Order: sequence, then structure tokens, then C-alpha cells
Amino acid sequence: MRICIFAVCLTAAIVSSTFAQNVPVAVIGEDGIIELTMPEADLLRAMNRELESGQRLTDTWQRLTRVRIDEGPITYLVGEADFFVIAYECTRRGDSYIINPDGITHSCTASHCGACGFRRSGEGEIIGCYCAVNAREQTSLCNHTISTPQTDFADYLLRMQDGKDE
Repeated sequence: MRICIFAVCLTAAIVSSTFAQNVPVAVIGEDGIIELTMPEADLLRAMNRELESGQRLTDTWQRLTRVRIDEGPITYLVGEADFFVIAYECTRRGDSYIINPDGITHSCTASHCGACGFRRSGEGEIIGCYCAVNAREQTSLCNHTISTPQTDFADYLLRMQDGKDE
């Protein structure tokens, strides 16, 4: 009996993640320009909610205030604040970009640094952070964190799209 209940729960989680994979966050327009498919305020609300859930909080975390698509060989949905930046790995499906629930999330948190940015490899993968503003202290740095999977964030987006996450 317990095994049956576990199997039902496991199936529900798999179905939820499968649906979440189909929530586009950006689309390539006819002019080739990538545009967000959801209002920026909705994306920021989902990103901040996921951060507030305790999944990725740091001592110096701030609410995100800006969002953009960072296109490259590996494309990311990026949320930014003054001293914090987070990037969710996206997958291209046709002309759309969706959050890859099994993808990697990167974040950079400034420590005695004016702002952080992501360092990328030649293949476009985020490989670390850099202090984007000249720092006056020798101890200035940007703390890089990596986490996976991204199913919570993808599920937040799905619920928002369905109007079930108020």
C-alpha cells in the first residue's frame, strides 16, 4: 500500500515538471529579436517568490528588480538587483525559450564589490562571477553559487500562466 502511494506522488511530480517545461519565457520574433513572453513584473514575481522560498537565499540577497534574456550558445533568463544576479538555464524549442527544469541555475552575490557579472566560457556556459566595478578593497569578490534542478521555478511559472498562483 505504501509503495502504491509513493508511485502516485512520483507520477504527479513528473507530470508537473513535464507541463512546466512547456512554459515559454521568451520568443524569437520575425525580426530575429528575442522578447519576453510574460510581463517583466510576472517573471520578477516568480523569481523573487522562488528565492524567498529559501531555495537560494544568501545573507546579502535582494529582491530582483530587472529581468532579461541573455542569449548565446547557452541562453539564460537573468534576474538582477544591485548586488545580486541570478541566471536560469533555458532550452530552445522552435522559436521559443523555456526554463529547463533539469538545467543549472547560477547566482552571483557581491561582497565588497559594486556589482557582479557572470563570466562565460568560450562555449557560452557560465563558469563564475566577476566584480564588474573596480573595488577599493582587496577582499572584494562575487560569490558564485550553482544549483539544480530548476523545477520549483518552472512550476511557479506554470501556476502563474494558469492563474493559480496569486
